Amino acid sequence: MIQEPEEEEDDDYRGNMSPQDSDISGPQLTEELVKALQDLENAASGDAAVRQKIASLPQEVQDVSLLEKDHWEALTEREKKLEEYKQKLARVTQVRKELKSHIQSLPDLSLLPNVTGGLAPLPSAWRPVLHRPLSFLLPVTPCLSPGHTLPVEPAH
Repeated sequence: MIQEPEEEEDDDYRGNMSPQDSDISGPQLTEELVKALQDLENAASGDAAVRQKIASLPQEVQDVSLLEKDHWEALTEREKKLEEYKQKLARVTQVRKELKSHIQSLPDLSLLPNVTGGLAPLPSAWRPVLHRPLSFLLPVTPCLSPGHTLPVEPAH
C-alpha cells in the first residue's frame, strides 16, 4: 500500500482558495478570513519588541530618502574620481605615445661610423682626485720667517 505524504497545515492564507470555489461554504470562508487576519495581527510589526527594535534603528536606516541622498552623493563622488582617472590615463597614454615617437626618431647608433677611432675614453671628473698624491693629507707645517726656528724637544 502506498502512503501519501501527510499534508502539513498551510499557513499561506492566500492559497489556492478563492470565493468562487464551490467546495467552500460561507462559514469555512469566514473562518479562513479570520485566520488570515489573525496571522496579520501576529506579524513582526505587531510584536512590541520588534517594533521597539525597528524604532531604535538609526534615522539613516529608517528614512529611505536619506539613504537615497547618501547613495547619490557616493555615486557623484565616484563619478568625479572616475573622470580624474580617465584624465590621468589620457595624459599617461599621450606621454607614452610621445616617448615612443621620440625613441623611434633617435638614430641607430650601430649604423653610425666609429667616431672614437679606438681611442681610450676620456677620464671621468673623479679620476684626477683619486690619482692625486696623498701629500694633501699630511699636516701643514707653519711658515717660518727667516731667522726663526722651531723649538726642538730634547731626545731622551
